[in-house]
Amino acid sequence: MGSHALRVGVLVNDAVRDEPWLAEHGVAFWVEVAGGTRPYRFLFDTGRTFDVLAHNARAMHVDWGAVEAVVISHGHNDHTGGLLETVRACGRRVPVILHPDALLPKLKTVPILRTIGAPHRWDQVGETGCLLATREPVQLVAGVQTSGEIPRTTAFEGPEEFHTLRDGRLERDELRDDLALFIHLPDVGLVVVTGCAHAGIVNTIRHGLALTGATRLRAVIGGFHLIRATPDRIRQTLEALDALQPELLLPIHCTGDRAVAELARGFGERLRYAYVGSELRVESDGSVTI
Repeated sequence: MGSHALRVGVLVNDAVRDEPWLAEHGVAFWVEVAGGTRPYRFLFDTGRTFDVLAHNARAMHVDWGAVEAVVISHGHNDHTGGLLETVRACGRRVPVILHPDALLPKLKTVPILRTIGAPHRWDQVGETGCLLATREPVQLVAGVQTSGEIPRTTAFEGPEEFHTLRDGRLERDELRDDLALFIHLPDVGLVVVTGCAHAGIVNTIRHGLALTGATRLRAVIGGFHLIRATPDRIRQTLEALDALQPELLLPIHCTGDRAVAELARGFGERLRYAYVGSELRVESDGSVTI
């Protein structure tokens, strides 16, 4: 890992800039955090298909045997499609950290009924990995934790029209399983990694700052889920983000071209796009590169 204190590599995303990387609609990150006698390495999400994930993992020189855990941001298939084969590739029962609702049936009813949930059952994942299903934050290693359930405090953020089945009943899915990753490094600040931020990107960041006690928002990378947001919601999001003073924003996946353009206008050089193969690195001196 060299001198890097943190490395977040984009393994799966919707956009690719050059070879040898492959793109698909989905998200997966390879995360390495320095600490102790060796780096702590884990996956955040597993993309839509293991084939694309595995191809990009080879290009990024990911060692499956070094994976310490797999964290799932939420139960949609573009974040969980490669889960079962990923855990099998690790060669042992690594912890799989997710919300209890993540493997419930997930449905979209607009414009037509279709299933969008994980293609795996609890028993399949449980036989292969060690399931840690909780609504609470989980500390993976010093300075690194999952968000747990994210409080919904803004008036302008909320999930789209999703549904789930619970005890045989069709009900609106508020996506309480939406998790983020908070990495709080001493003398650096907070790095927030999201899958889709269905809880709202502003809600997510505010929760991260409150949970970690961080006073500096160094970087936010992941889906901001503004692809179908109204112009008013985008405007309110930009205003709220500006108040949080992020030093670097890297919106990908479900953020949407219109929202990215508005973010670029609002944040200038603080806005960057991360393609498949891009790496966010925090050096040992605290500097951040992408």
